[in-house]
Amino acid sequence: MSKAAKITFFTTATLTLCIVGGVHYIQNQEKEKLYAGVLRDEAREAIRKERQEERINNEKPETKYKKNESSRVS
Repeated sequence: MSKAAKITFFTTATLTLCIVGGVHYIQNQEKEKLYAGVLRDEAREAIRKERQEERINNEKPETKYKKNESSRVS
């Protein structure tokens, strides 16, 4: 193999490895971002359910009070 052929081969091989490694790195970053979105959605859903349960629990005493009040008036 001539010197020029060796330089071309190693340059091409190095460039190819860098490109493949870079693409792999970018794919991993995108995968982590997508998974972070899933975790955020789960956290939002949990908070929403908590708030909904609190709202329901807060409405129950008011309803009982209103029922008692309406029975007193009647």
